[in-house]
Amino acid sequence: QLMALTESQIQELYVAYFGRPADVEGKAYWSGSSTGITTVLGFAANMHSQSEFQDAYGSKKTATQVNQIYQNLFSRDADAAGLAYWTGQIADGSLKLAEIAVHLIWAAKNNTGGSADKTALENKVAAATAFTTDVEADATAQLAYTADDDDAFTTVKAFITSITTTAATAAEIDTQVSTIKTDYAANGGSTYNLTTA
Repeated sequence: QLMALTESQIQELYVAYFGRPADVEGKAYWSGSSTGITTVLGFAANMHSQSEFQDAYGSKKTATQVNQIYQNLFSRDADAAGLAYWTGQIADGSLKLAEIAVHLIWAAKNNTGGSADKTALENKVAAATAFTTDVEADATAQLAYTADDDDAFTTVKAFITSITTTAATAAEIDTQVSTIKTDYAANGGSTYNLTTA
């Protein structure tokens, strides 16, 4: 039986691998049951293999890739013990590099002592979810926030990175949506005034 991923799972792994909220098209695709992805681990492996991650980090060492996922999820470098543990698990074949974000997310949610990481993750996912919802409601924002425009991704990545143990406000999220729309209009998006003529 094929499962549909939850929005939280989708947003968690977009943040983990891309450092940004899901775009509307991506969210719709992965929310469907026709993807053939049956587990969240399968989804993570698919995200890890995407050019958006691979072009930036795919040629880097395992430790560097693991550390980047720490940065994306928690806005911090991996601690020495954590980095040694996860890279060791990958090196000995216990875990796959392409699935490591799922394990880091689980650990943040379930291990005592990681409360700051858990809070940062929850705040990032909440902001990502609200951002995608706002973009979905606005055609110009949808056009702005696509893989056709890396600038919008860069803008929103910086915002998601800035979120840690203090949650983003609705006003801050609105500002991000406004910024990508303004940048899109300034860089060749077209606005037409339709008249009855």
